[in-house]
Amino acid sequence: MHPLDLIAEGSKCCENSGTTVSITIRELPNETRDALAARAASSGRSLQEYLSMELRELAEKPSITDALAEIRTRARRYPELAPSQIRDALDADRR
Repeated sequence: MHPLDLIAEGSKCCENSGTTVSITIRELPNETRDALAARAASSGRSLQEYLSMELRELAEKPSITDALAEIRTRARRYPELAPSQIRDALDADRR
């Protein structure tokens, strides 16, 4: 079993988004829990509030794999230039 085995335990009604899910994280080292609790406390939040906020922010960002795929897709649209063309363009800008 993976150390961060996530298990959805159920859902309940939430005021602004319809439903929420409870998540259990198993086999989390105490040091990790303590570090997260300290961050939560320093931000004035409970551990649950802090982790909920962090998970929402994480979910809003693309994964590294998705970001790299987008970069590669965009790069394919660039015009193909020889190194000499790049040097010539840079030299022209310096004049």
